[in-house]
Amino acid sequence: MIINNGIAGSTRTQLQTTANAIAKSLKRLSTGKRVNSSQDDQAAYSIGTKLESQSRGLLQAIDNVNHALGMVQTAEGAIDTQINIVVRMREIAIEASNGMLSVADRTNLNNELSALYAEFSRITNATEFNGTKLIDGSFGTKTIQAGANFDQNLNSVFMAIGDLSAGKQFVKTIGSGTFQAAVTSSLGTTPDAVKLVDVNGDGKLDAVNVDSGDGMVSVALGNKNGTFQVRSTYAVGTTPVDLAVGDFNGDGIMDIVTADTANTVSILTGKGDGTFNARTTKTVGGNATGVAVGDFNADGYLDIVTANGSAASASILLGNGDGTFQTATSLTTESNANKIVVTDLNNDNKLDIVTTDNSGTISIFIGAGTGSFASRVTKSTGTTPMGITAGKLNSDGSVDLVVTNSGTTTASVFINNNDGTGGMAAKVDYTVKTAPRNVSIGDINGDGINDLVVSNFTTGQVSLLTGTGSGTYNTQSNITATAARGLDVGDIDGDGVLDIVTTNRTSGLLNVSVGYTNTVTAGTSIDVSSQTNAQSLLTILDNTLTSLKGEQAKLTGIHSRLDQAAAANLLLKDSYDSAKSDIIDADVAMDAAELVKNQILAQAQTAVLAQANVQMQVVLGLLR
Repeated sequence: MIINNGIAGSTRTQLQTTANAIAKSLKRLSTGKRVNSSQDDQAAYSIGTKLESQSRGLLQAIDNVNHALGMVQTAEGAIDTQINIVVRMREIAIEASNGMLSVADRTNLNNELSALYAEFSRITNATEFNGTKLIDGSFGTKTIQAGANFDQNLNSVFMAIGDLSAGKQFVKTIGSGTFQAAVTSSLGTTPDAVKLVDVNGDGKLDAVNVDSGDGMVSVALGNKNGTFQVRSTYAVGTTPVDLAVGDFNGDGIMDIVTADTANTVSILTGKGDGTFNARTTKTVGGNATGVAVGDFNADGYLDIVTANGSAASASILLGNGDGTFQTATSLTTESNANKIVVTDLNNDNKLDIVTTDNSGTISIFIGAGTGSFASRVTKSTGTTPMGITAGKLNSDGSVDLVVTNSGTTTASVFINNNDGTGGMAAKVDYTVKTAPRNVSIGDINGDGINDLVVSNFTTGQVSLLTGTGSGTYNTQSNITATAARGLDVGDIDGDGVLDIVTTNRTSGLLNVSVGYTNTVTAGTSIDVSSQTNAQSLLTILDNTLTSLKGEQAKLTGIHSRLDQAAAANLLLKDSYDSAKSDIIDADVAMDAAELVKNQILAQAQTAVLAQANVQMQVVLGLLR
């Protein structure tokens, strides 16, 4: 008999291997993972670790995005409230635009308006998230870490909140007092007076002018961008030198009247589409060199008045309300009446008439409201007055006068005595350029004070004299406008700022000088103490609403993108978790079967080892 130790040793080795396999299966089944350490599968363990890192990073990124969402929702809630405040302010402005309110009514509305404005500002300052101010302009831009890797973020360009403070949201556009280089368009041979008026009801200012050389009226429809369409022309007489506009037949459409040195006026009624009917004419008392319109007898119909040159008279044609006029009656002026303006000088709601005279005077006729006028009162001007206009030049509420003096290169300002008589203080002269012709009044530099604009024919410049608010004016500045004769101011490009048009009598052109703009805070304009203020406030509030809604839309876009980023991260995390499971997690069925197999094998191996021990006992027995 041979003693073979190899059987026992081999069996022990197999039993140890089986025990290790059982231990491995038990570990997999207890942890649920196929790979529990790098010893199990180095490559799988490395990949699984990376996937675990990405998954946990994405989970934190989702938290980051949710924090950003909370911040955006806070800002959105504040903006919603601010929009509601402005909507209420706008309701107040509309109510205050009604001319039937009393002073007490306006005071009450103003008090509520001020309280709303203050609350708007308080919300701006109080809105914050985790100690960070959101809408007061200090937020700037932020970067949101929205992914599991360093370069996976929502950049600062995307994550930005604007300045929603009252000073930035309640703003108005004003003129800077400077102008772009003049753009020209063709007119007739020798264009004279020009008016800016909407003749076709499209909300755009159109240019209407008379041409003394070809006896025509030109109508150039505006494009609301500082340019005009090709003109249409209408015959109006031999030598038309001035024009006025108004609704003569009560149809709500602008009509035109021109003054002709051939002792006539021509009336062109509008069709509403920017075209006009053929003229009708009326005879006046002399060579008409100036014309204006107004309701002189309070019958609700526009009337016409002309200055009749060397005839030393003014002719009044009372309107019949259908575009026709009565026979002219006369007022005696100085020896050589030139231009004419209609206004209310004594604040009695009855129109008065003022004419200039080449002899160096103005004649003032105070109206009775019946079509008749008091005897004229004269005031001295400079030499050869050529243009005249009326407007409020200081804060006393009365209408003042401005006259240009071609012979003395000055503009004379007459401040109303404001005593209810229509009397004027002695003139104060301001230097302009050579041969001043026409003058307009308007707030050119947006400071709320009326300025003077004067066309200077010989020097080819327009003089700008900015007002101080007290009826005095600063030294002129000038813009180029070749051979400037006719003149008017108006917002022709729709930016809320006055622009200037002049006629070039030498080259037959219309000079268009568009004003540059400034945007300034409108805090002092949050006021409805007058109907005019309330109506002006509407534009400011509309712009505020537009700005707030724009910021609201930006935040809505940010909110939507953050929602999508969170959803994408969650989906990606699920994908990483699934991939990691496929690589790392145990196959329970397979490992359970493997465990049972190894357990059976271990039992068999133990039995074999026991049998080997029995055989050894037999051998030992024989030896005894």
